[in-house]
Amino acid sequence: MKLNNLCWICQLKEANSDEHLFKKSLIKHIWGQRLNTIDITKSVNFGESKSVQSIGSKEFTVQNIICTTCNNITTSNHDRAFHEFSTRLLSYIPLSLDINSVDLSQMFSKNTKQNLIWTQLYFVKVFGCCIKNHIRQKQNKEKFKFKKLALSILNNKPCSKIWISFGHHTLDIKNELSLKSSKLSCEFYNGGKYIKQANWLFTFGKLVFAVKFSELNNNHQAWWNPNSTSNIVPFIGFTDIVLKETCNTRIPI
Repeated sequence: MKLNNLCWICQLKEANSDEHLFKKSLIKHIWGQRLNTIDITKSVNFGESKSVQSIGSKEFTVQNIICTTCNNITTSNHDRAFHEFSTRLLSYIPLSLDINSVDLSQMFSKNTKQNLIWTQLYFVKVFGCCIKNHIRQKQNKEKFKFKKLALSILNNKPCSKIWISFGHHTLDIKNELSLKSSKLSCEFYNGGKYIKQANWLFTFGKLVFAVKFSELNNNHQAWWNPNSTSNIVPFIGFTDIVLKETCNTRIPI
């Protein structure tokens, strides 16, 4: 087995499992039975759209990126916590004109601290898969240190390098099955190939998630991770223009 085909999380088993960028359970929760009656499109970088046959399409996945054990067992609590977190966050969408922040401590009915850690670790997993796929597409000409992300997942500890921002699309697109993903925007150490900062943004209909990896100790205001001093975070309104500009350049840090 080639070393570059090992699961980036455990570094022990073959990367033979696909990771869904858009969770099927959340898609079904938002759009329900209408999946059978409307076209499904995936927008890449908020520009080029692709029609797909179903939510199980390979277009929604990063393929052969981690092992089946890490995907189905090690991170199963992360997937569940993200689904519960996102469905709760969706309840804020009808109120989005009246609120500009959300209290993340209200996202779960019990075990809030642990569930928030698992939620962040879901983003760590998906973001790590995106980084791994990005490097693969660059034919390994760019480098990334996966150890800190992997250890956070394996040790069930928050990752200090991954930060998340939450928001909503300000246009009325409630009847559109809109799944959008930006391309990764990366910055490198001077003269080197190693990534020091990277940004990614994706949407589920009107719900917007921005994810940032940073090796720098800069100002993370408006961003959250479980080590943040407060669980009250901004709930940002994104216009279509802002989304396009954000994803065609990079997310402000």
